[in-house]
Amino acid sequence: MQIVNIGNARLEHLEDLHLTHDQYNMVLSSFFVAYAIFAVPSNIVLMNTRPSVWIPSIMLACGIILICTAAAQNFPQIMILQFLLGVFEAGFFPGTVFYITKWYKNNEENLRISLFVSAATITGAFSGLMLFSVATFFDETNGLSGWQWAFIINGTLTCVVALFSFFLIPDSIETASWLTKEERKLAIERLNHEQSYHHESYIERHQILDAFKDWKIYMAMLLYFCILAPLYSFSISISSFVNGLGFNALYSQLLAASPFIFGSCSSLIVAITSDRAGVRGPYLVGCLLVSILVFFGV
Repeated sequence: MQIVNIGNARLEHLEDLHLTHDQYNMVLSSFFVAYAIFAVPSNIVLMNTRPSVWIPSIMLACGIILICTAAAQNFPQIMILQFLLGVFEAGFFPGTVFYITKWYKNNEENLRISLFVSAATITGAFSGLMLFSVATFFDETNGLSGWQWAFIINGTLTCVVALFSFFLIPDSIETASWLTKEERKLAIERLNHEQSYHHESYIERHQILDAFKDWKIYMAMLLYFCILAPLYSFSISISSFVNGLGFNALYSQLLAASPFIFGSCSSLIVAITSDRAGVRGPYLVGCLLVSILVFFGV
């Protein structure tokens, strides 16, 4: 939601910063450069610290940076803030996915991770609508523009959730206070034969080298790159694209919400149906083919 906010904010007087087109693109790129550099180190830290501390901490840092973004006055300031946002947000998504795998069996993870991804997707729809509402009702309040209030509110909500997470997220099944002794024992027994449950650390040197030697890792990286490159370009620019067709800011945000809503629903449908069918490949290929056709159509 944070990076999509920049794209939506462009419709709500982000030009207060007097960014050129190239500078705007550099601001967006700074986030992804930091994200790519710090994703792996962040998750190495996660594996060697307490998830109940690390995950809320990077959430809290993201919230503080979002609030600070409202105070940005020029290109260097907002670029540095977006870079820092990428540094701390880099570990959240993969870290949370890794955390989920420590609680469920392999054949149960797909739907749970899809629920998490769907939640992340649906925020893209509400991000634009929230930004428009805040920009409409709070614009020029206390001398701040609507886009500044949007970052302040978004950052404040993130900080509040992060603070609660310090007390709600357990480190593991063994430390989950909301499980009874019998439930904890049953949960552990269910995962005794799961490889991911028994791996406490993945930072041994030979494991890192094995990862770099595994051709499947590079194929997955290539596939993920080919998916995310157009996806993020679409997510960030869709509001401006629709606005360029002649729609006002409100209709642009409303129309831009529909792909996120459909994407969230389709993610859950594919997860459920692929679980029942017991296969992944055909569904993955089918989804990619649909995406290719849509991008060609656009």
